[in-house]
Amino acid sequence: MTDAKFDEIWNNITKPILEHRRLNNKQLYIPVRIEDLQNKVKLRYNSLRDGIKRDFMRNVTGLIDRHKICACMYKALVDAQPIKIYNGLLEQEFIVNAHVAFLSSCVILNSFVLDDAKKISDTNYEAFIRKQIIPSFPGLKNSTLIDSYDSYLTQTIKILYYEQMSNNLSILELANIFRLLEQYTDSVYKAM
Repeated sequence: MTDAKFDEIWNNITKPILEHRRLNNKQLYIPVRIEDLQNKVKLRYNSLRDGIKRDFMRNVTGLIDRHKICACMYKALVDAQPIKIYNGLLEQEFIVNAHVAFLSSCVILNSFVLDDAKKISDTNYEAFIRKQIIPSFPGLKNSTLIDSYDSYLTQTIKILYYEQMSNNLSILELANIFRLLEQYTDSVYKAM
């Protein structure tokens, strides 16, 4: 991703999500200038992206796919810990930041899918994706078969938080989550 594309994503997706979250909860704050945070996240994103290219791609000068872009952005945001909580616990801050990072990455994913829908001139799919804003999340209809009443989003954020805390958060596993969310969203559209 070019610096210009990163800045576009930051200004149109990530920054508004961060500011919305902060403005809707007076306990939350961003401890640094937003420009400094953007540079910190960009540097971390570039480092993660370059590591993926070096370690897992045959053509290290090639582009990474959108799922890896979302995964690198998620990890860069979580590592930056952009949101702090007044008198909050470290665990609470990690969860808030994981939530912001995951939603931001999901909106980024949807923007790539929307671009594809425009390219193939599928106006129905384009309208569906625009309405979604984020990918569709799976849900279970029979709640007696599950051991938690948490939503898919909440369960995923908890899992990602625990993986991050134990230093087991893998960019490739994250990319797979985003790929599966895209496929699930596509299947929801096709089932309509």
